[in-house]
Formats: sequence, structure tokens, C-alpha cells
Amino acid sequence: MKPVLMTHDDMKIVWGWEDLVAQDSWDDVEIWWRDNYFSEDRNPTALRALLVTLEHIVPKVTVENGTERMERHIRTADSPHRWNGYENFRGAAEILELGELAAAVEGDPPKARDAWNEHRAMIEQHMASYLEADEPTAGEEAFSRRTHAKNAIEDLTAIDVLEKWMSSQLGDTLDREWLSEIIAEVTGLAFGAGRHTQAAWAKEFEPFVPTGRKVKEAQREGAAVRKGQTEPTSSDVREAMSDLIDKGHSISRAAAITAEKGLGTSAEANRKLFQRSPK
Repeated sequence: MKPVLMTHDDMKIVWGWEDLVAQDSWDDVEIWWRDNYFSEDRNPTALRALLVTLEHIVPKVTVENGTERMERHIRTADSPHRWNGYENFRGAAEILELGELAAAVEGDPPKARDAWNEHRAMIEQHMASYLEADEPTAGEEAFSRRTHAKNAIEDLTAIDVLEKWMSSQLGDTLDREWLSEIIAEVTGLAFGAGRHTQAAWAKEFEPFVPTGRKVKEAQREGAAVRKGQTEPTSSDVREAMSDLIDKGHSISRAAAITAEKGLGTSAEANRKLFQRSPK
């Protein structure tokens, strides 16, 4: 597959890696981007163009387990069956998998406070919407979605109260900033651990779910055929973004990567969809 060249004013811009990619010379591609990155004449635009091209040409596969499913780039450890017909892209897949090129393009990771605040804003938006929405289940109020949302908001508020109290015990500004960063880091990890714990618990019940899901998928696919469309659903976008966010990407970057994979209409549309829609 030929790389897609970046264009400007209808003129092709040649960065220097195009022939290497076209020839599947992945070791040389690796050498090229590292030499470029560590040189005095580093070209961030050329590096980003290379990353976008690799994300475009490396094949994607759909993986699932129970009710969880997502599309991702093929990985070096995937089965030979998945690699059938794609062997010439193995070196490119390895570059993406290592993540060093992406890190070079994206720069330093955000501070823990910034990453957590962005993620928290999304959480609070969802919880606030649940307080106003109709209940999807019936029964004991203590187990309702509204109560769970209320408790989540209260727990987040309690974190703020605790941080303010602990910060008041420190006199140095740098110490208070250090404390805030540590709390954000630990809170983000704890939230992720809670999500995975809940998912692990739910696995026991997933065997009872697929039949209903497959019926809905069949209905959706039938409607798409009738309309002559096979567009990805909003849930596909949210699932892909959630996986990227779990790996440390910001919401904005996850939205952009998802759009580059062909999911969603644009990075901005993906970001808005993820922030306003319940998972």
C-alpha cells in the first residue's frame, strides 16, 4: 500500500521517508525517524506525517471478549492467522506498538493533574446527566443509577476536601504542588482500577448478554444495508476512545486517533460524543 503524502497548495511535500515506507524498509524507517528526532534540524511535521501514515497503513483487527469489543492495529504477538497476508507490515506495526515515535510526536505527557482534571470533567458530566435521566432499572433506590451517580459525585467532592486539608498543612508552594500532583496520579490509578474491577465482576454475567446484543447488531446491520451505509456506531467510537484513554492518552488525543482510524466524522465530533454520552 502506497503512503498518503501530505499536500499543501496542491504540491506534494516529500519528507524523506516515503520511499522507505513504500518499500516496506521498516528498519530504515526506524533509523530515519530517530536520526530526524535527535538531529539539530528536527522536523516535527515530518515525524507527525510519518506517524499518521503508519497508523493509516498498518492493518486493523477487531478483538472481542464477551460483550467487550474494539478495533485496534494488529500487534506483533497476534496469531499467524491474523497476520495472514499482512506480513510485510510487521515492522510498521512494531514501530506503532513500541510507541516511541508517537511519544516523540506528542511530546511530554500531560501532568497528572491536567490528565485527571480532564477525565474527571467527563465523569462529572456523565454523573450529572444520570441525576436527571430516567432510571433504566426498577427496584431498591439504593441500587439505582441515580444513587450510584450521587455517591460518585460525593466521593469526588470528598477528594477535594481531603486535598485542601492536607495542602493547608504544607507551607511551601512547591510542596503543595507536589501533593496535588501525587493525589491526581493516585486518584487516576484508583479510578482505573475500579473500572477494571467492575468489568472483571461483570464477566460472570456476560454469557447471558450476547444473544440480545447480536440481535441488535443484526437489526443495525440490516438498517445500514437498506440505507447503503456501513458507518461505525457511536458505541464503537466510545469504546475505541475508552481504550486509548486507559492507555494514558488525553480525551482530545484519543478523539483524534479514533478519527484517524476512520471511526467518527472528525476528532472534534468524537470528543463531543464521548463527553456528552453515557458509556
